[in-house]
Amino acid sequence: DVQVDGRQLAVVALETVGCPAGGALRGIIALAGGEPACELLALRLLLEEVLPERAAAAGEAAPPWAAAAASAAREVARQTWRDHRLRQAEFELGVPDELPPQLATSALLLRWVLAFRFELSGGGSVEWRLPVRVRAACRPPPPPPFARALELETVVHDGGDEEASGSWLSLIG
Repeated sequence: DVQVDGRQLAVVALETVGCPAGGALRGIIALAGGEPACELLALRLLLEEVLPERAAAAGEAAPPWAAAAASAAREVARQTWRDHRLRQAEFELGVPDELPPQLATSALLLRWVLAFRFELSGGGSVEWRLPVRVRAACRPPPPPPFARALELETVVHDGGDEEASGSWLSLIG
């Protein structure tokens, strides 16, 4: 739940808590309505990097450092809605497969976050963050380079004196 001054502004429901790299994060944002109205809703998918010295500066011990301030962030995807009558919005943000999944070591934390910004009528805004999980994609390994160009000669004996031969240019389609 997203709240402003003790009252509900919005409810965010994700289809799943995360997705694999190359997949998509999907969900619904339901705005409560009333005053102040939400005039602009911006949603960004961020990949954040946190380094240990930044965590220590924030007064945190060694990992886990989920609340530490990000040393760097990369915006991966964005959706924006600009309508004061908006009551519900569905979203789907793609996660590029070339970016890394979440990762935590003693030297580095990579985390994925959905960052929401609600701009309200009468001025003011509310920012809200929701951590999400991005897993490594499960893909079969690529075929070895030689397999694509490998040529096989097959010889078929039909039991008589004749032979038939053919060529296959690839083992893998």
